[in-house]
Amino acid sequence: MKINRLKRNLRVYRFFFKRFMRSRLYYAKVFFLQRKKVAPVGLAVLCAAFAAWMLTPRGRGDFPETARDYTEAAQKGAALYADERYEKAYEYLSAAAPHDAHAAFLLGMMHYNGAGVERDVRQAYEYFKIAAEQESEAKFMLAQMGFRGEAKGLRKGLPTKLLVEAAYAGVRGAQSALGTLYMLSNEREQAYFWLSLAQKQGDFKAEKQLQTLKKHLPESEKSLLDLEVDGFTVIK
Repeated sequence: MKINRLKRNLRVYRFFFKRFMRSRLYYAKVFFLQRKKVAPVGLAVLCAAFAAWMLTPRGRGDFPETARDYTEAAQKGAALYADERYEKAYEYLSAAAPHDAHAAFLLGMMHYNGAGVERDVRQAYEYFKIAAEQESEAKFMLAQMGFRGEAKGLRKGLPTKLLVEAAYAGVRGAQSALGTLYMLSNEREQAYFWLSLAQKQGDFKAEKQLQTLKKHLPESEKSLLDLEVDGFTVIK
């Protein structure tokens, strides 16, 4: 785990060093051309710049520097993640994560599941926190981690709030989990509503729970709830 963190830190240091050298290389050339007596020092600086370039992993390309670059890195990383090429996906996603919420979410999933990297719940938690500002799936993951006792930094009541927000945003897993909570607390109408929404999105677990729940609700109540389910609008 320490080795992996060291590698990540080295990538960040290399990134900032490269940016520093790029922005000053031109001025260094002009300076040393005007002062030929200090040519040995100029040669040393150029060698340092070359070494920084050589330290970049082959096949990865340069770190993104513009919004378009970050978007492209995030898209490449997401495609590699979908193909389960996690180690390669990590390279692109880690470069895009500071500027792309979905990239941060996917990195959180990789760390949470141990896909392509060592399983690190704390690292996953940090990435989910970053992504949760824009990604409803990240809110759901934070809620789950809170209920499971894996996220120590969430204040009391926040996991439930995040779960509700994710459910209203249309996250299937959040709707199913919220329906299950209502079912356990014997709030059948609310349970039926949220489980029905999850079932519409193909949640088989919710479908099984609904079969049990329908036995305890009158037909008139189910009809009204079905109308509410049909009229449900996602709230981001």
